Amino acid sequence: MTSADVVNTLTGTHLCVWEDGAKQEHYREPPVPEQLVTYIDTHTDAAGIGPGEPIVNVTDKTVYRWARRAAERL
Repeated sequence: MTSADVVNTLTGTHLCVWEDGAKQEHYREPPVPEQLVTYIDTHTDAAGIGPGEPIVNVTDKTVYRWARRAAERL
């Protein structure tokens, strides 16, 4: 995920999540809370990360695992 994947639409801010496998040209746009957008903007600016550069340097599988663990804790 890069900061360029965060897009503003008529229905609010969304994250472009690209499908894997045979559907590379398709993506989903789940909504993104404004707090997360602010966090991404603040940290990418502070770290000097450009719009097309990855925000974190881990695999998608690792990010999904982090999200699953956070959800389980909640």
